[in-house]
Amino acid sequence: MTLDRIADTLCRHDAIGQLAKVCVTVSDNKVFVPVTVSYRGTMVKTIFLLDTGASVTVITATLAQKLGIQAADTMPGLTRVADGRNIHSLQTNLDFLRVEPKSALNLDVGILQVSGPELPFEGWLGMNFLRKFRHQLDVNAQVILWME
Repeated sequence: MTLDRIADTLCRHDAIGQLAKVCVTVSDNKVFVPVTVSYRGTMVKTIFLLDTGASVTVITATLAQKLGIQAADTMPGLTRVADGRNIHSLQTNLDFLRVEPKSALNLDVGILQVSGPELPFEGWLGMNFLRKFRHQLDVNAQVILWME
């Protein structure tokens, strides 16, 4: 599934009584989430992979470039990947990351250079965003419900 195809299949957020929801795409046991990221006033709407195993949200170097993030704006760091290895990465703070209607300001993110085939997403939505907001993922309905 490509980034454009995922973006085309997502619906807009909506309110259900006291709950707000955002539509996601579930494909091959992966949950793709529409996000808006901002860095120094440059905003990009894109798709992230929901990753509850990631303690920190991570963006690709390609997305960092779209946002205008320069090496001088980052600090070196280490990121532990799924197989347990620690790999060198960069770290910075976004102005905000929004998953409608929820936003996290001044969010720490890692930046990873990704090699291999093109990914159908530009970041991994980690727990440093998700733990800020009570939520429930409904895989069958393909929505995240945000509790107030």
